[in-house]
Amino acid sequence: ERLTSIEKSFFVDLPNSQQFLSRLEGLVLCSDDRHSEGIAILEHVPVDDEIQEALLTAYEATEQYEKALAICKNLTRRCKLLCRLERFEDVKGELESDNQTCERQLLLGVAEWHLNMRQSAYDHFIMSAKMNPTYATAFTWLGKYYAELPGESERAEKCFKKALSLD
Repeated sequence: ERLTSIEKSFFVDLPNSQQFLSRLEGLVLCSDDRHSEGIAILEHVPVDDEIQEALLTAYEATEQYEKALAICKNLTRRCKLLCRLERFEDVKGELESDNQTCERQLLLGVAEWHLNMRQSAYDHFIMSAKMNPTYATAFTWLGKYYAELPGESERAEKCFKKALSLD
């Protein structure tokens, strides 16, 4: 059959139809949780914000945290990746100059917790909870902190209950 002029212009206007189709296929595969197949395709197309986000999600889903870290520009997400890699000193370094959100305060506390800096971790958990009193994860970590202290099991239980009520 003959293509209409609109159909012809559509195909002519595509800068690189194979690249466009590959991009589309990779995005579809990733959205269908077929991350490894999606990665194999998306690593070979030009990267824009949408491709970068799809790759980050796919790398995380396939536990390729180093690759995700290499392309991640969002500070909070970078710190979560560093925590998964148990690179807690790096988390501290990234967040010490920019910890102005409840989530970043919590991440800094988690890093210090794993570095056995319990009192400093506690301070960050408290700050996180004060910054956002509905942030369940902050209360979970506070409960964990109190659970380790002799005679503070009641306080720990209150924190855990608060976290559950918020989640």
